[in-house]
Amino acid sequence: MLFSSDSPAPLSRRSEVVFWCFAVFMLLLHLGHNALWGLEGRSSEVIREMLLTGDYFNPQINGVLDAARLPLSYWVMLPAAMLLGLDEFTMRLPAVIAALITLWATRQIARKLFDEYTALLAMWLLLSTYGFVFWARMAAPDMANAAAVSCAVVSFLYWKEVPDFKDYFSFYLLLAVGSLFKGIPMVAVVLVLVFPLFISRKQWKNHLNFRHLLAIFCAVCLGLFPYWFFGTSGHHSACGGMHLLWDNQIVRILGAKSSSEPFYSYIYELPRILLPWSAVFAVSFFVFIKRRKELTADFVSLLYGMVLAFILFSFSGSRAWYYLLPLVPFCAVVMAAALNGFAGSSPAGRAVIGFMRAVLLITGSLALALPIALPLQGMIFSSRLPGVMIAAICFAGFVVVVLMTFDQPEENVISRMLGLAPRTASLVCGMAIAVTVIFCVVIPGFTYFRTEKPFLLELRQKSEGIASGNFFYFGNNANSRMLFYLAPEQNIQCGNDMASFIRKKSGRRVVIVSEGSQEELETLSGMIKKINGENTLVLEEKRLSFEPVNKDKFRAWIFEVPGKVNAQKSQQIGELKNE
Repeated sequence: MLFSSDSPAPLSRRSEVVFWCFAVFMLLLHLGHNALWGLEGRSSEVIREMLLTGDYFNPQINGVLDAARLPLSYWVMLPAAMLLGLDEFTMRLPAVIAALITLWATRQIARKLFDEYTALLAMWLLLSTYGFVFWARMAAPDMANAAAVSCAVVSFLYWKEVPDFKDYFSFYLLLAVGSLFKGIPMVAVVLVLVFPLFISRKQWKNHLNFRHLLAIFCAVCLGLFPYWFFGTSGHHSACGGMHLLWDNQIVRILGAKSSSEPFYSYIYELPRILLPWSAVFAVSFFVFIKRRKELTADFVSLLYGMVLAFILFSFSGSRAWYYLLPLVPFCAVVMAAALNGFAGSSPAGRAVIGFMRAVLLITGSLALALPIALPLQGMIFSSRLPGVMIAAICFAGFVVVVLMTFDQPEENVISRMLGLAPRTASLVCGMAIAVTVIFCVVIPGFTYFRTEKPFLLELRQKSEGIASGNFFYFGNNANSRMLFYLAPEQNIQCGNDMASFIRKKSGRRVVIVSEGSQEELETLSGMIKKINGENTLVLEEKRLSFEPVNKDKFRAWIFEVPGKVNAQKSQQIGELKNE
């Protein structure tokens, strides 16, 4: 065992209640406080335009078709937006629900392969993993894909020795639903994961029956139904839905451009996703592979399935670190099994855990000592850190230091509450608290230093009453987060030909928006000033003292276009982007 002197505390229903309460609290805490960032803008704007236009089959951003994801992958985000409105909280809520489903599926997998103790520990490990928490609080459908993969594997593991139609159909139905999120790649990942399990059970001949074929047929029909419905709705023909299916599932996958990341990039991306448990997983996985003859056939087959899935990801045409997200629950099961003694004695494992304890204790001590460094914060930030953030960091540091200082192998309050082995409970609890503070307090607290949302909300207020048709974004593609916060009722014109736009708007009040470096924006300001003189309201996104001058920022100009615009001057503005 990694801790041969440890013994699990008595498991009770209270331990599971504590876990689920903590999980819900952690995932919902300050969920809507942080402004949209990264890929969240794309997903949120697609949902906004779906609700605005009533077209739920053509994902659009500013009226331009967004073919990066399947149309139905956004449907998991629609119900919350319809019921609760459009804001950061409701955009991220579906990911939280998908994360809770993934935690439940992880529990079912670990319980089937091992026992209740391992199942509970696997959920705690998953909940304190960087990649999982990151995507569980993001306005994107990726966590829903991970939930579908996990649930499909659960369905397969719980097949009876002689599966009936319900067993077959539940598995293939989950594949059909998951394919609407990620398409064929999701189906391929699940089949690769369960293939070694299927072979190891040596019962493949028993599955050559009518019930199996009927379940596949029914699931395929249900998976194709949304595309058929798309083809028969509105102005689309029935073949239009099949054309969408062909373009998204076959042409786009086969024609995917080679990723800029090398094929071995996942070797370092997987440890990144599994932080802070990366070293624990590495040791656990290799110990299990080495001692595979001593393990159950189903667990060894799952290890082989994880290897095959990892190879599939590595040699796919498109690579991104979050593609590995569906593997994280299975990694948590592996780590939990090792920590609960199924890997046997492991000096390397004990050394890794000892190092993690030391790092956690040092980190907690530094967090507790944060008030000592407060007088120096003016040297780093132009303004003071939020008081709530400082208090939360100090409190978390205090709890972690207490946990690590009084960590004993004997049963204690923490182990009884969590239902885990004493020293394991202290480490897991400390890590969970640290991850909670980072994602739920520190990162939302740093929204104070993000200037994009305040600028866009001010622009929305100042431009109230100006029709969307009188907006112009000076650039090729309008920023999706800008569109979400401005919430125009019509598409905003964008491009480099501002000259034509200005000539068509003579005598009207217009809004010009651009995003660029300070030098680019100053040049554009000079050209607009030549057209409208001094009668222009200029709104500028705040540039913080520690930000580089060449960092792209927003700037907006609100003015009334003169009755007659000098064609030469407007043409100069139109050609500015090409200079």
